[in-house]
Amino acid sequence: MKHSTKRALGILICLAMVLAMLPLAAFAADTTTIYFDNSVMNWAEVKVYTWGGSESMTWPGNAMTHVEGNIWSYEVPNGTPNIIFNNGAGSQTNDLTVPTDGKNCCNGT
Repeated sequence: MKHSTKRALGILICLAMVLAMLPLAAFAADTTTIYFDNSVMNWAEVKVYTWGGSESMTWPGNAMTHVEGNIWSYEVPNGTPNIIFNNGAGSQTNDLTVPTDGKNCCNGT
């Protein structure tokens, strides 16, 4: 194989590798899914209120998504430090810190 052919083939392989990585970089997560275990509170619906980050909310916050059983979820923008879970009708948890322990779950205690 000629030197120019090997070089062109090497460039094409490098280009293919770079292009293969682009979708991963383009879709890097800018949120973290957090979960709330509603077993202790036993609310009919669960809302989440966050502050201190990029998302601006009004009280009582946004509805969480029911996952299954007593587990509810919500996509929190990365960099959001504070959170309160509530039922939208007066009952709420204390001010909590968004979990960063890799478990991403709170139960209100």
